Amino acid sequence: MLCESGLMMLRLVFLFLIVALAIAPQQAPTKAAGEDGFASLINEPDLTEWDGNRHAWKLDDGVLTGRSDGSSPAILVVSGREFGDFELRFEARVHRGAVRVKMHGPGPGPLGVALEINSATVEWFSNDASSFVVAYNRPDEWKEYRVVVGEHRFKVWQNGIPSALDLSVPHADAKGALSLYLSEGKPSEVALRRIRIRE
Repeated sequence: MLCESGLMMLRLVFLFLIVALAIAPQQAPTKAAGEDGFASLINEPDLTEWDGNRHAWKLDDGVLTGRSDGSSPAILVVSGREFGDFELRFEARVHRGAVRVKMHGPGPGPLGVALEINSATVEWFSNDASSFVVAYNRPDEWKEYRVVVGEHRFKVWQNGIPSALDLSVPHADAKGALSLYLSEGKPSEVALRRIRIRE
C-alpha cells in the first residue's frame, strides 16, 4: 500500500501531465502554418530563390534585414515565379524608412500593388501612388501581417486585426512577381521574418 506522501506524489505527477498536455498544442504555430499548406519563402542559409540587390539584404538566423542609404532602390524578387491569388504571412519591424511588399506587377519598377510598412503607418500603394492608410505602426516593434489576394481585391490584417478597408484594383494584372522593395530617396533599415505563402 502507498503511504500518504506516495499518494500525494502520484497526484502531483498526474496534475503535471494534465497541465502539460493542455499547453502542448499551443506551442507549435510554425508547424501548424506548414500543415495548413504554407511554404516558406526564406530558405537558409542564403537567398538563392531571390534575385535583385542582394548586397542590401542579409539573412541571419531566419531574419531578413534590409539596409539602404536611399541613393538607389534595393529590390529582392522571388525568382522565376509569378503569383495570382494567395495568402501571404510575415512579421516585419521597421527601424527607419520603409519596406514595400510588391505584388501583381513585373517586379522592379512602379507598376503593381504594394503594401508599404513604415515607422508610422501601413498603407496600400497602386502603381506607386498611395491609396490609403490601413493601420498605424511604431518603430522597432515586430508586427504580424496577413495579406490575402483574390480576384483583384487585396486585404490585410495587422496582428490579427483586419483593415477597415480593402483595396480593389480591377486593372491590376491577374498574376505577377512578388518582391520586397526599399525605396529610393530615404534611408531604410527594416527586418522581416517567417515569410510564408499559400497559393
